[in-house]
Amino acid sequence: MNGCGEKEFPSGILPKLSHLQVFVIDKFMARGVAPITVKGEEVGSLRNLETLECHFEGFSDFVEYLRSRDGILSLSTYEILVGEVARGINQFNVGFPSKTVRLGNLSINKDRDFQVKFSNGIQGLYCECIDARSLCDVLSLENATELERITIQQCDSMESLVSSSWFCSAPPRLPPY
Repeated sequence: MNGCGEKEFPSGILPKLSHLQVFVIDKFMARGVAPITVKGEEVGSLRNLETLECHFEGFSDFVEYLRSRDGILSLSTYEILVGEVARGINQFNVGFPSKTVRLGNLSINKDRDFQVKFSNGIQGLYCECIDARSLCDVLSLENATELERITIQQCDSMESLVSSSWFCSAPPRLPPY
């Protein structure tokens, strides 16, 4: 659908596709055309979904998806883009695992519900221009036992990778990779 002039996936269609198992919509800018976004509640209505590749316009749509879908635990693969990634994100696609969330141009310091729900099972995290003081504001490291790759770009307000409170809580050992 990229390049057809639509900015958002048409409302009301996804809930009618109740048996849909794979939903892949181009999430990256192509030839100067913005990617098509989807609404969180509508994607969350797809109960049989196993593979998801999409772009949520903002943080609220992603949180709405997580709430309506009870997180992303039941997906076997996903690549979800949330917000705007200003630079050519395609150069960072190589080598990212099959369960990846990409965050761009977001302020997420205050919403702990986001952190807890989306971190289970995540293998890759890409952050660009997000307003977070530490990685702990984005991801609950205690639950990120499958995390393989993190890329952080232009996150000027990030002061540290992990907060001191994370060390004090005696977290489980992270995998060696």
